[in-house]
Amino acid sequence: MINNRKTTGYRKQILGSLLFLLLGIILFIALTPTTHILIQSTQNNGKPLTCVWNEDEFSLKWRHSVEKQYWQEDYQRQRQHLLLTHSYMQTFGAGTPSAGQPINSPDGYVGLASHLAFDELNWVVSSVMQGVILSNNHYLPIYQLVPEHTVVHISPITHPYIKWLFMESCNNDDNTNESRFNQ
Repeated sequence: MINNRKTTGYRKQILGSLLFLLLGIILFIALTPTTHILIQSTQNNGKPLTCVWNEDEFSLKWRHSVEKQYWQEDYQRQRQHLLLTHSYMQTFGAGTPSAGQPINSPDGYVGLASHLAFDELNWVVSSVMQGVILSNNHYLPIYQLVPEHTVVHISPITHPYIKWLFMESCNNDDNTNESRFNQ
């Protein structure tokens, strides 16, 4: 009988230690700082728009206000910066980048490789320019969600991992088949 009590007490100590260790691991993971891309603006209804882009790469695509041709810029998150890696334009016009190396591009586009780092992007969108944020897997028609000539802030932000779990994802859309280079 005494031996059985010692064994039961020993098992309780081990179980308690394992539970304490598991709780510590969960807390460590939950509080670990992680960086994601945050998109912020004001919605058509006046409420704040804040969502997390769940990928480290994205493209901004729009119609040029004068030329009415598509432009696209590809970005990658690198630590606390957004790195502009490629620009594609259907035509040259006002605001055309003059720096960068020519690269292969889809038919009807001219491509430039870049290596420009930004802390944040402040992008003014409207229905005329039809600005969208997209990746190979997701398509967010941001111009449909915000009032005309609204600034959309895009930046890498660091928060504890658990905070990201409770933020709305920008990637919950059903329209994932939009072509990156449609005409």
